[in-house]
Amino acid sequence: MIDLEPPRDLCVPVPGAGTFARIYGLAIRRLLAELLRLARALGEDSGLAAVGRVLSRARAEEPGALASLACLPTVGVLVRGLREPLVAATRRRYLNELAGTLALELAHAGLLAEPIVLADPPREIVALGAHRRARVLEGESRITILPSGEVTGAEQDSPYSPLIGGILFAQADNNPLRMLEAHPDKAGNAIDLGGRSLAEWTGALVRALDAIGAHLPAFRAEIDLVLRQMVPVGFFEEAHLSASYQEAIGTVYLSLHESPLTMAEAIVHEVSHNKINALLELDPIIENDRDERYASPVRPDPRPIHGVLLAVHAFLPVARLYEQMLEAGAGESAGEIEHHLARVRRLNAQGAEVLLAHGRPTAIGRGVFEEIEREVARARD
Repeated sequence: MIDLEPPRDLCVPVPGAGTFARIYGLAIRRLLAELLRLARALGEDSGLAAVGRVLSRARAEEPGALASLACLPTVGVLVRGLREPLVAATRRRYLNELAGTLALELAHAGLLAEPIVLADPPREIVALGAHRRARVLEGESRITILPSGEVTGAEQDSPYSPLIGGILFAQADNNPLRMLEAHPDKAGNAIDLGGRSLAEWTGALVRALDAIGAHLPAFRAEIDLVLRQMVPVGFFEEAHLSASYQEAIGTVYLSLHESPLTMAEAIVHEVSHNKINALLELDPIIENDRDERYASPVRPDPRPIHGVLLAVHAFLPVARLYEQMLEAGAGESAGEIEHHLARVRRLNAQGAEVLLAHGRPTAIGRGVFEEIEREVARARD
């Protein structure tokens, strides 16, 4: 039983309330417990026992370092993936990559006391916390991760560029689900700069984050709490694409767009998905059967009611962002912002109508439903 009240401000945070911080902390606590259980499983595997021993020692001597590992999406996505019923070969691959990722992170943190040998290693190991990537050399069937952080049988580089605070622009990604795409108009999330320079990407993302901070400071603080990496997925003249995954909390996938408003909206939207995904680590939110399908205001295909919830939850803070921009005095951009605000309010009203009519919330989910109802009514008045 989790110690959590139904959240009253998971969509649009109230300054100082700390609602999402509590949810995120509990979600990380769950993942950490799973990681420690995996450490015991690794300890029973002759090929991965060394990583299991390091994790067990870190639990006793460096619990803060272990908690930091649990916050990394490059670790979390593999741990959550291992919850699923996997065929033996896939499970072994996940465990091998998780062991390599943890070993490289622990080495760079100065916590690896003995070399880790991996047979049949993954093509590459990404250590987001250490800002490093190890690419296994062609033909190598075994690598050794040394306490110094060096990796024999592989070459290392850094595919990360700093944005603001602890948020990184990532040109490497270990999410095994990244090419699985639920949206009918997309074909996965391959890393792609879209012919644009690194400076164009990082500049656009920093400006978008700054705009969010200026107009939604409480939401901006939540971004710093949960978001670890932004992954580029191309540039398109006529469209903007973005994505996030329940298994990869801390990661957002974004295409580049020339409109600063579009970039800010996409970040708020995808971070909102990360927030509700953290709550889904603790509670299902909705009791509806996943096979039920309903019209969605933002998708051409009928969606589970869970998908409608994701859409409305993500667009409510976008609406508040545009409202705050207009209140601050938008100057020549006012007309464009008003247009976007009208669009988002319309989507929210349509989505809330479907959600509130057909969604069956859990006790925890009731708090989210009530906030959605209040926010939509506020915008209508």
